[in-house]
Amino acid sequence: MDFATSLRVLTMLTDTLSTPEGMAASLDRITEMTGTLMETQQTVILLRDEDRRRLLVRTCVGVENEQVQTGQPLGVDMKLQSILWRILRTRQIGSLDARVAGIGFPILATPLRVKGEVIGLLLTGKANSGKFGFDEVSRKLFEVIASFASLVIENAKVYDCLQQDFRHRAHELVAADSLESGAMDATEHLMVESLKNPNRVVRQLAVSFYRELVQAGFGPDHIATAAAEILGCIASQLDDAPAGSREAG
Repeated sequence: MDFATSLRVLTMLTDTLSTPEGMAASLDRITEMTGTLMETQQTVILLRDEDRRRLLVRTCVGVENEQVQTGQPLGVDMKLQSILWRILRTRQIGSLDARVAGIGFPILATPLRVKGEVIGLLLTGKANSGKFGFDEVSRKLFEVIASFASLVIENAKVYDCLQQDFRHRAHELVAADSLESGAMDATEHLMVESLKNPNRVVRQLAVSFYRELVQAGFGPDHIATAAAEILGCIASQLDDAPAGSREAG
């Protein structure tokens, strides 16, 4: 892998990991990133449904097969489903293992893990170059992508939890204020509350943020890092502010 390619890989991985997004957008980004970095035409993310013991197609690019449809259980041959369900490490699956219309074999499959547990699979295949199979460098790159993808998924789960909790807290504030303010618009209620008592709003959001991070499995060190980052943003904002406005504050 030359320097330009290495830089492109690092840049895309960093951008993907550092961009806060919900689960749907994050999985789409992982799919796009995988196809670009692996230089393949087909990429699929499968999530495990442990209760029904089946694989759900979460994203699908480049596969023209009615049995592989986004939002639906994987409907391919049971032999291939069995192989995919049992995968615990990176594996190349050739056409001898299963012949499925619309899928360009061989494909690479590797587990996606959250907190050590396999939650799904990342698959890719049909190289742009037309080469058959994946060499050792490509397999290692694929494993790196999967590791980053797992981190992105963890961050997305936290992001979704925080978004949901923020909406819940906002509704609570709106409901409380509506008892006092009558028929005022809900959005306007929240804005008014923020102006009347900003410390109350900030404290509630801070407590929610802390609780959600704890529930998501983050420890005191991680939470302290988040707090330090917020303080860093405040310091940066103060540094960027005009001298007059700083003195006025």
